[in-house]
Amino acid sequence: MNAEIDKEFAHVIFQTLNQALSSDKTLIDQAQQQLNVLQIRKEYSLVLVSILLDQSCEFSIRQMSGVLFKQFVEVHWSQNSEKFKEPEIDAEIKSKIRKILPLGLKDQTSKIRGSVAYVVATIASWDWPELWPELFDILLRGLNGSFDEANPSQIDMSVVHGSIETLAELVPEVTDLQMPQVAPAILPQIYKIFIDPQNYSIHLRKRAIEIFSSVVEVIADMSEYDPNAGKKYLYRFIPDYVYAMLKVISLNPSESASLIDFSLKKEILKAFTILFKSFSKKLATFINEILAQIWNCLVQSSHLFVQKIVNSNSTDMIDDEEKSSFENLAYQLFEFILILKDKKKYKDTVKKAIDELCYYTILYMQISDEQIENWASNPEQYVQDEDEESYSYSVRISAQELIENISSDFKLDTANAMNKTIERLMEDAQKLRQNNDNNWWKIYESCLLAVSCMKPVFEELIKVNKLEFNLTGFINEFVISCLHESNYPFLVGRALFTASKFPKLLNPQTLETLIKASGSAIQENQNPIIRISAMKAIFCFSSELSSENQQHLLVPHLPQITEGLFNMITHNSSNQIGTLSMETLTSVLAIDEEFLGTIEAKISPLAIALFLKNTSDPLVNSIITDIIKILIKNKYTNQRIEERLMPTLISILNSSLSPKSDDTNFSGLLTSTIDLITMVIRSSTQVPLSNYVMNAFIQIINICVKSEDTAVLQSGGECLRAYVSKSPDQIVNWKDDKGMSGLHFIVMVLNHMLDPKTSENSCSFIGKFITTLIKNTANILGENLDLILKAVLSKMQASDVLLVQQSLVMVFAQLIHSRMDDVLTFLSGLPGPTGKPVLEFFMTEWVSKQNLFVGPYDSKVSILALAKLLEHAITTDDSRFHSIFVRGDRIINPAEGIKTRSKSKTDKELYTQVPLLVKIYKLLINETHGLLEEKKDFNGDYEEEESDDEDEEEDENENKEDIDIDQSEEPAENLYNYLNKYDLFEDAFERDDLEDDPEALEDPLMKIDLLEFLSNFLKTLSQHPCYKLFSEHHNAIERDFLKEIGVTNV
Repeated sequence: MNAEIDKEFAHVIFQTLNQALSSDKTLIDQAQQQLNVLQIRKEYSLVLVSILLDQSCEFSIRQMSGVLFKQFVEVHWSQNSEKFKEPEIDAEIKSKIRKILPLGLKDQTSKIRGSVAYVVATIASWDWPELWPELFDILLRGLNGSFDEANPSQIDMSVVHGSIETLAELVPEVTDLQMPQVAPAILPQIYKIFIDPQNYSIHLRKRAIEIFSSVVEVIADMSEYDPNAGKKYLYRFIPDYVYAMLKVISLNPSESASLIDFSLKKEILKAFTILFKSFSKKLATFINEILAQIWNCLVQSSHLFVQKIVNSNSTDMIDDEEKSSFENLAYQLFEFILILKDKKKYKDTVKKAIDELCYYTILYMQISDEQIENWASNPEQYVQDEDEESYSYSVRISAQELIENISSDFKLDTANAMNKTIERLMEDAQKLRQNNDNNWWKIYESCLLAVSCMKPVFEELIKVNKLEFNLTGFINEFVISCLHESNYPFLVGRALFTASKFPKLLNPQTLETLIKASGSAIQENQNPIIRISAMKAIFCFSSELSSENQQHLLVPHLPQITEGLFNMITHNSSNQIGTLSMETLTSVLAIDEEFLGTIEAKISPLAIALFLKNTSDPLVNSIITDIIKILIKNKYTNQRIEERLMPTLISILNSSLSPKSDDTNFSGLLTSTIDLITMVIRSSTQVPLSNYVMNAFIQIINICVKSEDTAVLQSGGECLRAYVSKSPDQIVNWKDDKGMSGLHFIVMVLNHMLDPKTSENSCSFIGKFITTLIKNTANILGENLDLILKAVLSKMQASDVLLVQQSLVMVFAQLIHSRMDDVLTFLSGLPGPTGKPVLEFFMTEWVSKQNLFVGPYDSKVSILALAKLLEHAITTDDSRFHSIFVRGDRIINPAEGIKTRSKSKTDKELYTQVPLLVKIYKLLINETHGLLEEKKDFNGDYEEEESDDEDEEEDENENKEDIDIDQSEEPAENLYNYLNKYDLFEDAFERDDLEDDPEALEDPLMKIDLLEFLSNFLKTLSQHPCYKLFSEHHNAIERDFLKEIGVTNV
């Protein structure tokens, strides 16, 4: 125990830790409370360290002390910690801890060393090098085997272990300012460890390569701003490391178990991947040997993977660690291949190897014995793991992704390779079958899976008559033959699902047979795996045939299919199988309107019951909503579903007003109910709305006026917006028993939501609500309009949530397009928070948030409104804008260099102040620049950038496929094509959201080509006499971009 520590206090902590190890929960709780009290003493952390390092203490006490110390450090060591809480550990105590803590790195107990290594690295991430300059030298000496001597006569392997574990944690956190000192010192040391298998274990050598990879990654990042970083800090070490890694990776772990294992191979492969990604030019001398060794690794590991993982029941069992090593090696192999493919210089190398690459990748795609066992005992897991959008991850899924990625770049070559590969694999499978090896079917199944993965590529090649693979014969002969292998349900299921993806290639009789077979296969007496696959097949048949207007082929089989799906849903309503059943049912119900009318009496009660049961499950809830939407839009079922559904929903609304409805579960039910009513209104083909729907109107008003629940107010606002949007005259003319109009109640709800006392999050979508109201009722709103707009401004002043701020800004942005003069007059006539006209406050808020707005619709409407304002201010010389100055560009101090983590939070960023109109102009430039970059990305106009400054003079069309698919498409004119063109659906809207928002869908502004409009706007502005007032504020990026679009006077 450290002599400087209060022994009595240390004894108390020791006894408390001992008590905390008791099996008595009461004693444990008392110990925890006591430790919380003891933390107040400043030497608490120092005592924990002393106990952790005291080898005379029991291991359990030391281990607990280490855990508590780690937790205490994360919370109280540095204000730069994300978990930091006061008080911060005393500076003197920190100094003492830094002095003694490294001693724990040479502890004989590996778990203690590991605990100390983690804490040393954590502290170093904040304190090194400024407050702990000696640490790195200590660790370097530790790599040699002694903290005391640079070249000890005897190596203490515990010291080596502790030091290398610390560096493995620390080096990835080293900054680019520190790396110039770290790399030259550490790379020679860890190289010595890596090349010496006689003195150092595989684990230590693996850690050495991990550290090397981390160093390379940091230097690669540095190269982005310092092109000579690699030359200065890395290049001289690469040859030695490459030679050594090639020597080791060439060894076979099965024959040289003491020198290498698969985890070390994986780390070497990762190092090659990182080097190749960023410094491929420096590997040119070794590239043939590297590729040869990695190819050998792929071939060897694929056969071992099949032997030990895929067919594990036929060999000795392997432990989890070895299994993980095999899987991680496969992932790393696939990653290297993708990096190689993305290098222009080596694209052709991958192309030439596609035949073999497809063969070995499909071997990795086979179902493993472990998966078979898990899926057979738990079919729900099968649904989850084999979903095409699954969050699960496995070598099987990773291999699929590799095939998809390769085929997207080499369509024709991969398709032709697949033809040869499948023939080869079928021969392999037949040999296994002849030898009574029951694993033969796994190869067939993986071939079917590979063909399914390449469906988009096959279809594109068929369109241009370039496909040599006899896909039609494959589907009609091989796939169909697999359906007769009833002893292998996974193969039968995969064959059925694969065939359903290519209905256009099936002959009519076969197609009819398969649809009928799918309907039979989902019945209750079938194997669960086949039932699941049949459902997926039905979903595919429905989707594929509907896209070809051939859904009538399914109509004769709908009674059997729906009956089977009803049965599946009834028995699996709350699991993955039930979800798949519901999704399949949704696709089937949209096939034939008349048939749906015949089963409405069965489907409507089922849908309502499922809705009530699953309101807390967003996925199931959305599927049920889709089913009800189909019923609402169907002329044979719309009245009957409203008659069944709306009384139930109104009953829930009425219940919400009772005192018992305050619990969280009921809030979820209420929100889902209101959302469902919103969908009913949006989807209804009846205008005016039915009495059933209008009966819910006043209930929703009452709920919104009385509720403080954010989710309920958001949903309620959207529902009332739907009423106003769908049938505004009906809402205006609606009266309650006291003669108050629907419009009066709408305004009442808005006032409640905009009230400063109401949570601002309830206003996340209020901008659309107000805009819809103004658009449809502005002529009768009267003074209510001014009151609403004042409330919007008041809410803005109190809001801190970006989405809410955006929603409120959009109210005025929309009005600027329709009533700009009125808006400017309104904003100029009201005082803002500083006493100046509120126009200054509003515009300052708007332009500061514009770049942060989300959603293609709001972003577009807002930027066009700013362009309109700028045009107005320039053409009219509107003096109201002259005195408004806002934040401009960040001021960069050339001398400040790169910031360390410890300094970055303390330095304040400085900005210029620019006129408001200049800021708007800069926002327009930024938006145009972003759109142009997205267009380039969409068109594939970018040149590959090499971080090591490789000069690759290659023909523009080299390695390009000799087919050109869908490149002649006309420029997009409608909203969907526009959004797809600029990849904007992923931003905030999905297609379904826009279908439910007709105001956005039908807005003429969305038909404007924003890139063309803004480019022309900027060019026109550059010719205006006042342009010098704008151009003098350009930064370098803006000047370069403007030149790119043809503005020369920058």
